[in-house]
Amino acid sequence: MTEESQTLSHRLAAGRLAPSDALRYALQIADALRRIHEEGYCHGAVTPDHVVLTPTGVQLVPAAPGAAEALTPYTAPERLRGEAADARTDIFAFGALLYEMFTGRAAFGGADPEELAESIANATPPPIGDPALDRLVFNCLVADPAGRWQRVQQVHMEIKILNFSANRAHAAVSPRPPDPVLLAELRRIDSRATARLEQHEEVTNGLRSMADEQSSVLNLASQTLGAIQVQLVSLEGQLAATRERAESAERAASEAAEGARREAAGLQVSVAGELHALELTVKTHAASIESIRGAMARTDDFMERVVEALESLQTMVLEQAATSAGQA
Repeated sequence: MTEESQTLSHRLAAGRLAPSDALRYALQIADALRRIHEEGYCHGAVTPDHVVLTPTGVQLVPAAPGAAEALTPYTAPERLRGEAADARTDIFAFGALLYEMFTGRAAFGGADPEELAESIANATPPPIGDPALDRLVFNCLVADPAGRWQRVQQVHMEIKILNFSANRAHAAVSPRPPDPVLLAELRRIDSRATARLEQHEEVTNGLRSMADEQSSVLNLASQTLGAIQVQLVSLEGQLAATRERAESAERAASEAAEGARREAAGLQVSVAGELHALELTVKTHAASIESIRGAMARTDDFMERVVEALESLQTMVLEQAATSAGQA
């Protein structure tokens, strides 16, 4: 904020504004609110502290963090009940701001938060004294949101009419009331613009509903995808555990097979050694048997010769006996 700039709160500390300045500032504030609302948002904290007066015009600065929740003389009654803020909440705050700009005093007040809340909920500020200004301001300050101006475009049009009438009265030699024909024409134009705005809002609300439905579908799809991803992570963990168990079993089987192969190879060597020893033993036994057989054959030959010698001896003995018997 430059040295030439100041907040509306600082300016109001010096008293009420001149009607022409108040209308000029009001028109610019309403135009700023209109742009905010057309984008689908609400300001939420329209107070003199958020309005900056500059040499080139008025700036409506964004609400500071937590400002929308604070209780101020510009807080709408529905906010006291915990209802959500919307464009009509800004219109109530703007009405309280207009009242203070034109009168120099706050529309609602109290010595403490309880008294201030009671004033906002039930009190009616004294009239400003100008029927046109009272119509403008008090249609903003209706306690029930459904009963006040519904769109800031309507407020903007009313301020334009008042500003136009004030400029004409200031330029005329003698002040005169606004031209009723002109006012009627301007209000007819406003009614047509309001009807178009309502159609636009219906289309916008329909599109917003479709967007909300699509958002719900996307959220559901996102939740489903998240659940699937969780399941996939769980399955991947199970698969990794199964793979690890399979690899462990494969390693164990491989180790067992290798052990079996080593054991079989050792057994084969042992059996081969035993077979070789047995073969040697058999060969040794075969040689012994063959030697025994040779010895037995030689023994048989010897026995035959012995028998033959005995038989020959017997024959000789018999012959000698017979010879001796003959000689006798």
